[in-house]
Amino acid sequence: MALFKELKRRNVFRVGVAYIVVAWLILQFTDLVLENVSAPEWVMQVFMLGLAIGLPIAVFFAWAFELTPEGLKTTRQVDRSKSVTHNTGHKLDRIIIAVLIVAVGYFVWERQTGSEKVEELAVVPSLAVLPFVNMSGNADNEYFSDGITEEILNSIVRLKIMDVIGRTSSFQFKGQNIDLRVVAETLDVTHILEGSVRRVNDRVRITAQLIEAESGYHLWSDTYDRDLVDILNVQSDVARAIADELKLTLVETSVDAPSFSNSEAYDLYLRSKQALIDYTFSTITKSHRWLDRAIQLDPEFGLLYVTKAQAYLDGGVIGMLGEVESAELALALLESAKEHGAGNTGEWYRARAYANFFLGDLSQSSDDLRQAYDINPSDSDIAQDYVNSLNSGREDTLQAIDLLQESSQNDPLNYWFPVAIARRYERLLQFEKADAQWRRSIELAPEAPSPPALYGRFLADTGELATATIQLIGTIWTDPSDPESYTFPAETMLSMGDYAAAREFADRALAIKPTSGEARMIKAAALYLDPALAEDPAAAPEVIEAMLEASLSDPDTLYRRIGTGMLEFQAYLALLEGEPERALAQFEAHATIPREITGDPATMFDTANNDWITLAIYARLLREAGQTEQAGTVASRLEWINEDIAIQRAGGALNSFALKFLIDTRAGFVEEDKVIGWIKQLHDIGALYEWRRILPLHTGLLLMEDQQGLVDALGAFEQSSETERSEYVASTIAD
Repeated sequence: MALFKELKRRNVFRVGVAYIVVAWLILQFTDLVLENVSAPEWVMQVFMLGLAIGLPIAVFFAWAFELTPEGLKTTRQVDRSKSVTHNTGHKLDRIIIAVLIVAVGYFVWERQTGSEKVEELAVVPSLAVLPFVNMSGNADNEYFSDGITEEILNSIVRLKIMDVIGRTSSFQFKGQNIDLRVVAETLDVTHILEGSVRRVNDRVRITAQLIEAESGYHLWSDTYDRDLVDILNVQSDVARAIADELKLTLVETSVDAPSFSNSEAYDLYLRSKQALIDYTFSTITKSHRWLDRAIQLDPEFGLLYVTKAQAYLDGGVIGMLGEVESAELALALLESAKEHGAGNTGEWYRARAYANFFLGDLSQSSDDLRQAYDINPSDSDIAQDYVNSLNSGREDTLQAIDLLQESSQNDPLNYWFPVAIARRYERLLQFEKADAQWRRSIELAPEAPSPPALYGRFLADTGELATATIQLIGTIWTDPSDPESYTFPAETMLSMGDYAAAREFADRALAIKPTSGEARMIKAAALYLDPALAEDPAAAPEVIEAMLEASLSDPDTLYRRIGTGMLEFQAYLALLEGEPERALAQFEAHATIPREITGDPATMFDTANNDWITLAIYARLLREAGQTEQAGTVASRLEWINEDIAIQRAGGALNSFALKFLIDTRAGFVEEDKVIGWIKQLHDIGALYEWRRILPLHTGLLLMEDQQGLVDALGAFEQSSETERSEYVASTIAD
């Protein structure tokens, strides 16, 4: 008790309490300051350690010393009768009370602002990875710096810790000197990652910096000097550094992609990725050559097999080889990729989905795309493919629109999202909404060739041929080296019956790419259908047949297997000349006849699948050639197709896709009144694009007995096309 009384008399307790309260206030102030200057965590730890050490020192001084009017003296030097410790105690009481008032005030302030802080902390961070600047002094290395940027972006995506803007939107700012706050506002992100890449032989220097968008403050930066074979570690290090800086918890324990051991193989991998983005016949061919070399150099690098599988599948899409063949080659490569550690990426599942789709297994294809989307929802290609895999009834189409709008938030400048949304509104016959989305796509990419060209096609297929033609001709400047810049207006000219103009535009396309199947088909049709050339030897049927045979025999003809109409046109001419056996022989020589499938085809294919159209033509030719039993067997494979199925598979309405599919697959196998009715409905919704290339040269319509009914139905198309042509001529004269 005596010790307790002495401690109390010497104000040891008061000093301890006062020290603790004042130290707490100092720590609060220090924490606030250090947080705003982004000081390292160890600075605060030093402050805490110093104050903790100071407590026993303060208590010791309170016991051993006394503050007197004459100054600080040891307790032994002060006469107890003259001690002023009680006065000092009162002063300490007042200090403690004052500090407590300040502390209470701080608590009240913190409580009022706490909700704002919670709301601020609740904001999910989002990131845009801008294209790293190529500092190599060689423009040919752009593919390398772009590839490194994309790989870093993918590494961050694999963390699953924040929203990451897709490549397409981020790369819109490539080479532009724009205020980063404007970029952040445009992309609606909280943070931006930018940097540079300098490559000298096999040495790479990557500089990266993370920027807080609102303030422009550089939160983190680092420079990595590495050998090229160590570049994947840099990508993972950058991703983890961002997570650490933003104090984000990793969902996955690893962000590592499959590694490589040969620098040349990795360089070829990046080249091939860019080639597939360019997506042309020549670039896909180059990618195969580069990937074959890369696999020789580094057979353990799993991503090479995924990329080569995608190259085969892309080749199947554009007609470089058959879809089944491309799928089987791709699946073998994907198994190799899985064996080498690359079977867990979104790209792997997306490629397998394409392969299964080509093989007719839509259920597995849909599952694969779901898996790809779960792994990488910010990849716009995966997101759109996944939406495309959903069922295509009316409610499914509306759901697809919602998903596309949601996914577009991760890639807000990607014009393919409004394009995809527009196409779905078009399938629902909601043309005003579709028109708004087409215009939005053009606003996002005014200099890109695809949106205005596709918008022109939309106009032509909704009854506005004249406006569409003006639109399409006006967009040639966006990509004058692309043959499609000329085949689109060639098609509308053909639809309007301006055969000379159609041939002129087709020739301009062929001057750029002599192997263009679309241009060859349009030119052949314009020669054959032009009444002014009825007596011209250059437009004789045998000349046109020779043109078609040359095109179909040319292995480099793009799209030769997927819908140009050349196969049917050739068969049409042979049938017209009364030679069905020749028509059948030619068709069997060039067509890929779909093999038997298992499962319900009505749930496995959509109206864009050309296998069923091929089967329909084949069944007609077999029947005309006298092979009735085999014709019946082939035709039976099409019996599942009816209006309800077509509507279900075409998006939920009897639109141009459904009607064309019904005409292509059922003409010659159902009542002719039904077929003529579908043709009339096609006209009523304004589907004028491609009509002259499809309907007058159709084998199923050629073989109909009610030719007068057919002539009347096609007459409506002729009249509407003539009206549009007059409007087009008038508008060009006015200009």
